[in-house]
Amino acid sequence: MTNKIEIQKRIEKVAGYLENGKTCSEIIRLCTTEYKVSERTAERYIAYSRDIVMDRMEDKNAMIEIMRGEIIADEAEQYLRSNLELEAKLISIIEGELRTEKLISGSDGKTSEIKQPPSYSTILKAIDMIWKKRGAYRQPKVLEKNSTQNLMPTIVVENEEAKKVVETIMNLP
Repeated sequence: MTNKIEIQKRIEKVAGYLENGKTCSEIIRLCTTEYKVSERTAERYIAYSRDIVMDRMEDKNAMIEIMRGEIIADEAEQYLRSNLELEAKLISIIEGELRTEKLISGSDGKTSEIKQPPSYSTILKAIDMIWKKRGAYRQPKVLEKNSTQNLMPTIVVENEEAKKVVETIMNLP
């Protein structure tokens, strides 16, 4: 008769077989030849081993979920940090704090460095980028190729006289 420690080792080995993808019939054949036990005993080893394998899988799944959560949190933090850094740079352009450096070479061959405030077009581009990032713009309406939608703008007028003027302009060739 085998002792508890030997049986536990056998069950651990059978659990390893299950984790490696062996079928129950293969495990029964291995147990009956290696340990000289009956098929029923080998089936009991498999039953105990399944519990061990399930516990290990639950532990592995818990570890995977923890790691997945940490990775997602790190990625979200990095994304937010990079967005905030970009927005801070754009705001410094808008406020004129960020100066551009320009090298100018004179007629005497001397080069000098001039720091300039951002140009108006650079400021407008920065404002545009911030508004886009914040979602302040509506998505443009995309027309289908064979669309029959009216492409003329809608004009709102305050009185009849303005309406007649607009109609006259619209009807010009």
